[in-house]
Amino acid sequence: MAPSLLEVFTLTYILTIFSQSNAITSDLWNSGVFTMPSTFSIDASQAYIYGASPNVLMPQGCSCKESDVAKSECSVFTCDCMCDLNAGQCDLNCCCDKECSPEDVATFSQCDDAGYKTDIIETCASREVLNSVNPKYPMKSGDAALAAAQTLLCVHDYNTEIKGRFFSNPSSAWVASNVFSANGAGRKPYSYTSYEVVSPLDSAMAVSEPFYMKGDSIRVVGAEGASGSKYVYGGSLPLPRRGEMGLCNDQNAVGFGEDVGNDEKDIQCLRKVPAAMADGCGEGKEFDFKRFTHDIYVAKSASAVSGSTSLPSADPSFLNITTPYLAGSFTTQSASQVSPTVDAGGNCLNALLGLTYQIRYDSSGKIVDVDASVTLGTIAAGTEYVVQTFGVEFLHAHGGYHLSESGSTYGPSGNAVSGNFVNRTRSGNPGYIDDRPVLAGKVHPDSTSTPKAVSALVSGLTTFSTSDGSCSGGGFDASGTVVGFGTDLSVGCTKSFTRASLKAFCATSNAADLATLTTGKADQSMHVPQWLVDSVGDGQSLVGIYGNADPLDATQWMEVFNPKDSEDFEAKSVAWKESESSCEGIPTSVNYEFMWSYSGSTDSPQAKISSVQVSYEDKAKISFVKGVGEGETQDVQFMSTVTWVYYERDSEVYSPPPPPIIFSVPYDVFYPFEIYSGAERIGWALLPVAVGIVGMLMNMN
Repeated sequence: MAPSLLEVFTLTYILTIFSQSNAITSDLWNSGVFTMPSTFSIDASQAYIYGASPNVLMPQGCSCKESDVAKSECSVFTCDCMCDLNAGQCDLNCCCDKECSPEDVATFSQCDDAGYKTDIIETCASREVLNSVNPKYPMKSGDAALAAAQTLLCVHDYNTEIKGRFFSNPSSAWVASNVFSANGAGRKPYSYTSYEVVSPLDSAMAVSEPFYMKGDSIRVVGAEGASGSKYVYGGSLPLPRRGEMGLCNDQNAVGFGEDVGNDEKDIQCLRKVPAAMADGCGEGKEFDFKRFTHDIYVAKSASAVSGSTSLPSADPSFLNITTPYLAGSFTTQSASQVSPTVDAGGNCLNALLGLTYQIRYDSSGKIVDVDASVTLGTIAAGTEYVVQTFGVEFLHAHGGYHLSESGSTYGPSGNAVSGNFVNRTRSGNPGYIDDRPVLAGKVHPDSTSTPKAVSALVSGLTTFSTSDGSCSGGGFDASGTVVGFGTDLSVGCTKSFTRASLKAFCATSNAADLATLTTGKADQSMHVPQWLVDSVGDGQSLVGIYGNADPLDATQWMEVFNPKDSEDFEAKSVAWKESESSCEGIPTSVNYEFMWSYSGSTDSPQAKISSVQVSYEDKAKISFVKGVGEGETQDVQFMSTVTWVYYERDSEVYSPPPPPIIFSVPYDVFYPFEIYSGAERIGWALLPVAVGIVGMLMNMN
């Protein structure tokens, strides 16, 4: 029997492009085998508290606009460096990134943070009303034609005490148990989104700049005969992307500094399998990973030119792609010897299923090395389409330069409180960006006292996926689907039962399939299918409130509420009803519910998670349909859902209170007017009157 597509073995190669003059070494590569860590590596002793409480209002990296208010209580704030999405390194074209040195900024093609700040308050009034109040010169309306075209008089005010319009802070914190109740603000109907992204392949041409700019195509050449070179893939490093009808489109290029891989939908595409497997499975053919890694030479700089009369491997301006070692089952083979082959059953072995480039560059905008992580597997005979994934990640080769709090000096080492100590990719700065991974983790096991750190997941919040539709076996991945901010999703799997096996499944003693979870009541527990429990995991008990939540500060994270932990939770008893051939009390779905809102200035709103809960749905009854014979099977579906609800908050114009009057006068000098505290606006409004009266008194003397 031929293996199915899901009976794949995963083989990860580390294909490293080494610079001939500036090779970068790292402890990650010393073992010869690279394994992507599941959590960020942190030192829990570096934990700190950014705010005074877990309910800190102003996110890290923003500026408070309220007078004499602590940052933990500030709800009137602006955030002006949203392009700083990578902690621990300099972000290309992000001039406000404190980790960018002056040398980095000098290579930027533009400043992506330009235009974030605005202090303009526009106020408009009807010209007719204005004329009725004061029709005298010089306050008058324009001529008839101009008045017809411009019916409003508008003033742009730059020199004003008004700080802008800001989202108001709720009077009390959202409680997840109320937010996601039957009539709570966090409930909504399901909705789904889909899209596809295709970018054109740039033509490769040498440019005058000695460095790459963000968005530039990365130039590549190949060997021409025994002594020459030629452009390959149109002269640009290829990155297949999803195109028409979801099919892989190879005519796309890597853009310098532009990561691809934060969104699962963005990196997956379908590759059509030829009717004759041998047409696509073989050396140099469609499912051979080496066509994206071998005999390709990457230009270190945008201006590099390889002569047509010399091999690029001999040109120091280009990087030679090599495969120094393997990881996985074929440790006795070199990577160049591994090629897709068709076995006796017509299956394609060692077929390309995924490829991710990791490209490092320096402060001069030049590429110093490229790694490629490749996943291979088996494509079963008769398969019509196969899913492939392609991605790219850019890293600064020397990490980031850390600007001091005063903004005056640069240094190679960072301050933990800066929020950049843990090198990671943010999901926003500070507010979440749509569809970016929801930050997730748990309290770090080494954090035994306050302040606490967070063991944050590299992938972010996940739920399960299945490529063959089953809830068990090789096709099931407990963390295969990444939860993106603001994106509803629903994934499912099935498990087959006979009537007898369903009855056996429906028993609290069934430890093989059911996990026993404690509840808020000491004398109660609930029994949940193991695959649903595995999808939640024990490492996702916290989510980042904002997209830049720092793993070294647990106050920037929010606990995921689970109704089962409440003292009033009533677990449903597991029971098999013989007369109905049905099972009750076993959950068939796990459901994440999020409520989010905006905070900060309305001119630059920052998306944040306001409340979140995860719950197991145990109201469904699993019934074996009557009339089906004892030996027949029936599929039961189990689900994982994620829903998002936007909570609209009020906004209001904020201006700081005026200072008190700086000189003293007799208590009755303003008679018959009343004097108010300087904290009230009327007191400030009377200041010109006070000055006028004092001036008259002085003239009388």
